[in-house]
Amino acid sequence: MSKQMKDIREIKLLDSEIYLCNQIKDLLAKRDRKNRYSKRQYTEHEILQIALNRLMSELISRH
Repeated sequence: MSKQMKDIREIKLLDSEIYLCNQIKDLLAKRDRKNRYSKRQYTEHEILQIALNRLMSELISRH
């Protein structure tokens, strides 16, 4: 496989990973908004960290 083809494949994979991370982040934010009565409110940084951790777990489990 040529270098260009590998690069294109990696970019497509990265795009899907970024999309997945954003979806997780959105779901966590939505859950946080629904649980306003909850004592624990997540910061944007914490939500992003949770999303990244879930993404990494998913990627590791695929290999």
